[in-house]
Order: sequence, then C-alpha cells, then structure tokens
Amino acid sequence: SKFRHSNMRGFTLIELLTATTIILILSGIVVLNSRTGQGSLALDRSAHKLAQDIRRAIELTLRAQSLGGCSVSGYGVYVTRTFPLEKEYKIFGDCNANKSYDVSDVVVELLKFEQGVQISDVSPSPAAHIFFIPPDPQVEIFPGNPATAQVILQLENDPSRTRTLTINKKGVIDID
Repeated sequence: SKFRHSNMRGFTLIELLTATTIILILSGIVVLNSRTGQGSLALDRSAHKLAQDIRRAIELTLRAQSLGGCSVSGYGVYVTRTFPLEKEYKIFGDCNANKSYDVSDVVVELLKFEQGVQISDVSPSPAAHIFFIPPDPQVEIFPGNPATAQVILQLENDPSRTRTLTINKKGVIDID
C-alpha cells in the first residue's frame, strides 16, 4: 500500500486545548497585573513630583527673585482637595506678604497630577498653603500654622491605593 501508518506521535486535541487555556489564563493575569502596576507607578511618580516641586519652591525662596513687577516676600505651594482643583497644585510667589495663596499672588506654575491620580485629603483642610520665607527659608503652613502639612494622593479608580506626603516646619518632606 502506498500509505503506511508509522508510529508518528503528536498532540491530541485535548492536550492542545489544555495548553491553550493555560496560556490564556497566564496572559490574563499578566495583563491585569501590569495595569495595577501602572497605576501604582503613576501614584509614586505624582507623589515624588509634588515633593520635588515643594523643594523647587524652597529653591526659588533662596534665590529671592522678583516676579512680574511684584515684590515677592517668599514662595509657596498651594494644594487643595476642593473640586475641580483636586487634580492640580500651584507654585506661587506671595506679592502681598500674607504668607498664603490668593488672587493677588503670582502663579509661578500650575501643575497637574498624572492621569488617574488625585488629592484625597489635605491637612490643614480643605487647602494647605506651604510657604517659605527667605533667607533661611523659614516654613509656614496655613491655615492654623500647624507643625506639619499632609497631602494624601489616591488613585481615582482604586481609592485604597494612596501615598501620603508630610511636610514639617523644618521643610523635611516624607513620603509614605
């Protein structure tokens, strides 16, 4: 006969389906974990960027440069959890020497958090004015002049994932 059956070995349909199912399950797990990891990275990057921008306000205070015709008495960072501003913060130059942000002050830069990250809470509430007075710089926190200010960042789609920035009167920034 022209066709001879040899002892060829191969995979059965059941074995192929089982292997395909295992590969699909593992792929699904990897995709889900990568999305979770991306959110955590965005949260970490946003917390560290806020800390870096607070240090930038300290640096601007040490330079004591004037802004837009205004005699700046110091620089600060304004953070609020009030909608729609919970996704941004401001570095400002204080033009009226009240040590807090208001409309008469110069906004050095308006900064936004990464997509999916927002402010969950601020202490003092509902907004914190973290202000630096030259030449040291001396740190003032308003309202109420507490010993520390806290900013809690969270993921919009997973509020249980947070990072807390604590700024004390010496200008030390701690991220938890």
